Amino acid sequence: MTSWPEYIGGYRRSALLDCFAKGVCETFLAARPGESTPDTELTVIAPPPEDAELFFLRVDEVAGLVDLYGRLQHPAFEKVFDIGRADHLAFIASEHLQGVPLSALAPRPDSAMIDIGVAAALVASAAEAIETAHALQDGDGRSLRIVHGFISAKRIVLTAEGRVVVRGLLRERLVGGFHRYTKSSDGIEGAHPLVDIDRLVSMPPEVWGAPHTEYADVYALAAVLFELTTGARYLGWEAKNLVDLLQLVRNNGARRPSSIVPSYPPELETLLFGVLRQGHRRTPVPAGTFARSLRDFAERHGATPERVQLFVHRLFAHAP
Repeated sequence: MTSWPEYIGGYRRSALLDCFAKGVCETFLAARPGESTPDTELTVIAPPPEDAELFFLRVDEVAGLVDLYGRLQHPAFEKVFDIGRADHLAFIASEHLQGVPLSALAPRPDSAMIDIGVAAALVASAAEAIETAHALQDGDGRSLRIVHGFISAKRIVLTAEGRVVVRGLLRERLVGGFHRYTKSSDGIEGAHPLVDIDRLVSMPPEVWGAPHTEYADVYALAAVLFELTTGARYLGWEAKNLVDLLQLVRNNGARRPSSIVPSYPPELETLLFGVLRQGHRRTPVPAGTFARSLRDFAERHGATPERVQLFVHRLFAHAP
């Protein structure tokens, strides 16, 4: 387990924001080089010595994507400032977002249901960003095949300014290499194979273990909207481990939204299932088509930009 230095790559770390694995992969609030105000999120990774050489090759590969990532120029992607290494550590610096993940807006037994039109509008914003990534081309007009691969309700943030931000397009390419560690409340428990259930339920079973595709991103967005409007996961809603999850998949354990929320709009249920059950053998629904369908649905249900902004204002009205 690593004891983190105060300065990493010129960034001065301060408060801990997130812990993927204690002493191995953690995210801190940090001040940029030459600045005193901590306004940056700094994710720091300490690869095990036996994996360090290959891991730092991966760091160099992902660092080379920063300029390409900047070409996306979409407000719904978090800003990434820097990716690099400092001695035996790797780091990625990105903007610090003040907001709530969409997972926090999903209905709970003690909370009200989010307006379904507003929910559709929020996910439509994320889908529009993903469409931009999928459409990015090189100088010869060939697709760069930019795929997120790890979208979930926890990785989409709604800010107090009303921005819907998809996180982790680059971060996940580094952090995702640490799945062989398992974490307890005390931190790291050992180095052995681990399957992250949260990641698996965000991907269609047809592509588990296969390279991520545009279809996986659109599937994940539909799964996010399912969770946001029902309070339940589309797949893996009872899974506590990999065996449970595989059994659910084998028994087709997914539920229709209307089985959870009887008043669920049939047109939205049809739209979601058109994505969630299309399978990898059929022509997948593109992110742009999904985004436009959600926008149309949101407008028909009165979720104008003004109404969405009113929702955001009320959500953050009592925030400190």
